[in-house]
Amino acid sequence: MPRPKKSVEILVKEGKTHLTKEEIESRREQESKLIGSSDKIECPRFIQPKKMKKSG
Repeated sequence: MPRPKKSVEILVKEGKTHLTKEEIESRREQESKLIGSSDKIECPRFIQPKKMKKSG
């Protein structure tokens, strides 16, 4: 089974990248589009209020 891709930030920090500066910028832009904002996350309605209070 193949390994998942590492983010560009990790590759650059490890110094194990063969990518050009243009490719790095392109991947950074693509990765930033994949990361969504987590400020609008709501608990599902099927979870009981007691459980919601315990978890957070």
